[in-house]
Amino acid sequence: MKLGQASLAGAALAAILAIAPAAVAQITIKIADSLPVGHYVSQYFTKPWMEAVTKQTNGKVTFEYYPAEQLGKAKDMLALTQSGVADIAYVVPSFVPEKMPMSPVAELPLAEAIGCRGAEAYTRLVNRDSQLRKLDFDANRVRPLLVQSLPPYQIFTARKISSLKELEGMKIRVTGSAKAAVMQRVGAVPVQIPTPEVREALSRGTVDGMMFVYTSLFPYDLHPLVKSATTEVNFGGWISSYVISDRKWKSLPAGVQGAMTTLADKYNREGCEKVMADDLRDRERLVQGGVSLLRLSDAEKADFAQRTRTVAEQWAADLDKRGRPGSAVLKEYRDELAKN
Repeated sequence: MKLGQASLAGAALAAILAIAPAAVAQITIKIADSLPVGHYVSQYFTKPWMEAVTKQTNGKVTFEYYPAEQLGKAKDMLALTQSGVADIAYVVPSFVPEKMPMSPVAELPLAEAIGCRGAEAYTRLVNRDSQLRKLDFDANRVRPLLVQSLPPYQIFTARKISSLKELEGMKIRVTGSAKAAVMQRVGAVPVQIPTPEVREALSRGTVDGMMFVYTSLFPYDLHPLVKSATTEVNFGGWISSYVISDRKWKSLPAGVQGAMTTLADKYNREGCEKVMADDLRDRERLVQGGVSLLRLSDAEKADFAQRTRTVAEQWAADLDKRGRPGSAVLKEYRDELAKN
C-alpha cells in the first residue's frame, strides 16, 4: 500500500478538483517554515504543492509563504499554527517533544523503515484513527498535510575519525529521543539542537559532530565544517510535516480540502523519492570536497547492531513509564510497516 492509495480516485478525484470559479470566495493561506530559502523540502514539497492547489482550485486558493523562520523559530512553528499567526506551518515533532512525543517512532533505526517506507507507514497512521494521530495531532488541534521523511541519518564530525569507537565521549547533535538513544548506545553524548542552530554550535565547538543527512549539509552551509562522515549506517531517521490548524481546516470548503489532501499525497510520494536520490548524489559531493567517509568493518557493523538492537523497545518503555502509550504506538507503526 502506497501513500497515494489513500487518495480519492477516478471520477471522485476529478469531481473534487473541479472547483468552479464561483463556488468559493477567495482564500488566502499563510504558510510558514524554518527552512532556508531554496531548501530541497520547499523545492520538492512546499512550492509545487502550493502551486498545484492554486491551479486545481482555479485560483481561488492562494498562499503567503514565509520561509527561513520569518514568523518564528523552528521550535515555535506548532504554536504559530495553534495561535493563528500561520494557518499552516512546518512542524518537527522532535523540536516539540512534550507536545508531539509519539512521532519519533518514525525516527527509530528500523531496517524495515528505510527509504520511503517509513514515511508511507507514518502517513497512513496520522491519517486514520490511531493513537499516534490522537496524541500528536488531534490533541494539538492540527492535522497533517505534507509529510517529509529523510534517508538514514549519518554522523558528521568536525575532526577526522577512523572508527565508531572514537565517538565515545564526543558531543553529537541530535534531534529527538529515538536518535538520542542510539548515540547513548555508542557512548556519545547526545545534544538536542534545532537544525537552524547547528552551524553555530559546530563552529563554536559546542558540539563535536552531528547527526544529519548528506543532502541537508548544503542548505545549512555545514559542509565546510565537516571532516568525516559515516556511510551506510542506520542511526535513525527524520519525520516532519506541514500541519494545518483545525480551525482553518474546518473553514475551508470540502472541495478545497479534497484538493489539498489529494495533492499532498502526490507530493509526499514524489518528494520523498527525490530526496532519497539526492542523498546519494550529495554523498559524492562531500567526498569530492575532501570529506573522509567512514565505512564500518564487519566487526563494527555487528557491534553496532548488538548495541542498538533494543533501542525501539527502550524508546517505547520510557514513554510507557511516563504514562504515554509508547509500546502501543510502536506496535501500530510496525504493523503499518508490515503492509508495505
